[in-house]
Amino acid sequence: ELTEGHVIRRYLHCFNDHSGSGSFGVHFSDQNLICANQLRFLTGRAMSIAAGEGTGVSHRHTKSVTAFAQNLPRLIDMQNQTFRQSIEELEAMKAAEADTSFTRAVLEQLFKKELSQPIKDKDGELVIERKRTLDDIKSAGRINQLMDEGYGMDAPGVRGTRYQVFQAITQHFTHDTFKTREEAENGMSTETARKRLEDLWSGRRNAQRINAARELCLAGA
Repeated sequence: ELTEGHVIRRYLHCFNDHSGSGSFGVHFSDQNLICANQLRFLTGRAMSIAAGEGTGVSHRHTKSVTAFAQNLPRLIDMQNQTFRQSIEELEAMKAAEADTSFTRAVLEQLFKKELSQPIKDKDGELVIERKRTLDDIKSAGRINQLMDEGYGMDAPGVRGTRYQVFQAITQHFTHDTFKTREEAENGMSTETARKRLEDLWSGRRNAQRINAARELCLAGA
């Protein structure tokens, strides 16, 4: 519990193919806002990524799979240690103040690529090229909105801290992205949830931005 009523958990994902033709495996994830699941991805690509990063293991069904399962407590102990480190990082963010200028600095770094591309405005028949600003980036505007209205913002000690900034960024990239305009109004489809989950698990754009935000908030932007 990072602060009262604001809980972060490390989940153990465990799967087994009872036909004996597949694998038995485990991997871990920290979850605060992610609320989607997809079995095929978790037992396939996500498992491969976790194994490559040393945060998960799987084993084909052979005589040695029993010995593999007996080693699970050691893997769980290792994960408990890294989880404590993750919580310490979040507590450090929560202990550090953040003002408007800090938030802007984080967002400018986070959307550095977009800001480097000029924007073209139409003025009648004229097209005027100008420098892109954070006001032109919808995600930046949404993150600022979530800093006020987002999940957990009213929990004790969150507002005015770097954790508030990180939390808003995390919520945006785990909940808002990939939605069509229709889905934003009427609810998200299963396919959209799948795309978002795979993006987060596979370390692509959204996952990279969350990790970048974490480093910026820890380093003081």
